[in-house]
Amino acid sequence: AEAITAATRGNELDPLAPAISGVAALVHYHAREYDRAIEHCERVLELDPVSFMGLLTISLSYAHEGRYQQAIGYAEESARLSPSVVFLQALLGVVYAMAGSVKEAREVLAAMKQRARTDYVAPILLSWVYAHLNEIDLAFECLDRAYEERSCTLALGIRAPMYDPLRPDPRFDILVGKLGLA
Repeated sequence: AEAITAATRGNELDPLAPAISGVAALVHYHAREYDRAIEHCERVLELDPVSFMGLLTISLSYAHEGRYQQAIGYAEESARLSPSVVFLQALLGVVYAMAGSVKEAREVLAAMKQRARTDYVAPILLSWVYAHLNEIDLAFECLDRAYEERSCTLALGIRAPMYDPLRPDPRFDILVGKLGLA
């Protein structure tokens, strides 16, 4: 609630700043207020059509609402605009998996694993795709590696809707406890 209040106030103070609207969108996404997140993303993308935060958050928000065509469109656009950004490739894999496009999600996952042979690919990114492909054991293997690497994005994002497929598994509560977030 405090984050939403702060993000709303930031938007009031500077309504033309894409970064502030992007943060507001992300806060609403984390609060599972997908319609509000989409509203903020639309404002962000009006001001900055290639906004990383805007494209990321609108893709995920549409996917969580079950509006998969829109989600895929934005995820594909973000991956096209920044093909070297593995984070956006993971986003694309997640959105494909959420939409039931398993073949496409597996292709993205295979490309990420291939890239991991020569470049660093954060295991947390692989965990997202595995989780949405319902490959829960592999998702937790990646999360355990992320924990061992002390990945800052793990602690910062563990409450995100992205992790919802993993919450019913007792290993999730164990991980949250190890992070000191219980």
